Amino acid sequence: MFDGNRGLDCGGSTHAGPSLAGDGSRAARRAASCGACPARARCFRSPVLFHLRLTLAHRQALYVEGDAFSSIYAVCSGSLKAQIDTEEGREQLIAMHMPGEFFGGEGLAAGRRTRTVVALQDCEVCVLPFAALDRLMAENSAAHRWFLRTISAELARSAAAVARLRGATAEERIAGLLVDLAQRLAASGRPAADLTLGVTRGDIALHLGLTRETVSRILARLHREHLLDGDAHRLHIADRAALARLAGGAAHTGTTSAYA
Repeated sequence: MFDGNRGLDCGGSTHAGPSLAGDGSRAARRAASCGACPARARCFRSPVLFHLRLTLAHRQALYVEGDAFSSIYAVCSGSLKAQIDTEEGREQLIAMHMPGEFFGGEGLAAGRRTRTVVALQDCEVCVLPFAALDRLMAENSAAHRWFLRTISAELARSAAAVARLRGATAEERIAGLLVDLAQRLAASGRPAADLTLGVTRGDIALHLGLTRETVSRILARLHREHLLDGDAHRLHIADRAALARLAGGAAHTGTTSAYA
């Protein structure tokens, strides 16, 4: 039912761990309670779909590159990162999935996962098995339209992430990323000014095409200029308007859609 989940710890080195489907101590599956889910207003709810809630521990992988595609997901709480292995053998962050967002459609075309998705902190995701969704779409045009919107938004976010890198300075890239994450949190009903980042500065550097030293230097400067406060993992945007001005065009290439 799940995508070959392996229960990986993706901290420093990656190693095989127990299956998510069978390890009750680290991943609890239960029937999803939709009432408080930030994706509730955007989800296609139907008694035909069997929704399950899956709990992931910090640094645990939901699925890994090469796994069979079988489900799409909604983030109920916490956040996750999508990463690929570069030709140099490094892990590169290519996307972050925030509360209320749907993701996982990238494996549909090939039938295999093209990236690894890892929990940035303890989190919960709702599992929508694609086989059930596919049957529903064959009978229900509204479900088909919902799925197309979901996939389209996932592609739009990926394109926006690439567009943010074009012609932008290092400061604009970092400010644009923070503004984008804040907008996406606001879309899910969360406080837009408070960002809990489970990614390292090295992750951000690889994601934005910068060096870790550059990321550290610019974040320190934004703290000194009182645009940000907090620590390395819990940032508070103290002056969102100023941060958006610094981001310039990089702040407007993202999307606040909560679909994948």
